[in-house]
Amino acid sequence: MIPRARLQVDEQMLGKTVAEIEAALEKGTPAVAVLPQPGTIWLNPQHLEDGEEDIVVQRVGAVLKV
Repeated sequence: MIPRARLQVDEQMLGKTVAEIEAALEKGTPAVAVLPQPGTIWLNPQHLEDGEEDIVVQRVGAVLKV
């Protein structure tokens, strides 16, 4: 089993929907693919190389910035 990170999204607080966050992550550089579900975004680190987790954290932080 591969551990995943689960981000619970309060769409009202952020002013962004899960779909908008997913789209922004996929369109950015580098693209970050996520598994969206209602109120939740899952991050799967399975194919990350060492050090790439920092890039993912930076991208997610930039997209979630209000």
